[in-house]
Amino acid sequence: GIMNGFLAEIERLAKLFTMSMDFDMWYHLAHQIAAQLYVDQAISKTINLRKEAGKEEVYTAYLVAWLGGLKGVTVYRDESKGVQVIYFGGEQKSLSAKPIKRRKKSKEQSRRKMRMMHLKKKIRREDLEADEKARELFEVKEAATGSGEVVVELTENSTCKTCEV
Repeated sequence: GIMNGFLAEIERLAKLFTMSMDFDMWYHLAHQIAAQLYVDQAISKTINLRKEAGKEEVYTAYLVAWLGGLKGVTVYRDESKGVQVIYFGGEQKSLSAKPIKRRKKSKEQSRRKMRMMHLKKKIRREDLEADEKARELFEVKEAATGSGEVVVELTENSTCKTCEV
């Protein structure tokens, strides 16, 4: 009776108000490629992948984007950041304990360090402390601003410790 009607209405509404995680990678890419054909400037869109997505899916997303003539694309793998912005299902999930493997460096790569551009960014101190990966990935300097924010600066000798280039 009433419960079946309620559940049917919830299902109908769920189909109307879909989220980006409800669509697969191909749907995201097809729509962006179709739009890019008629836009001279670069358009960019985030392709949301589930947390189980492997390197092959990320590689495929970038390759198809390039072959489709896209000028900008971003890939986000669910739960890949130190702080999760949106939690699905109404409760906080624990982050995946399985790290992504780094590729091995050649001798030439280990000798050369890629310089990163100087970057200063103001962020709230609690956001910096909550994001464990910020300090893990980059060498940062902090300077208090007095408004509860800190200036995070990548130093001129910072290197990307994720890909180790």
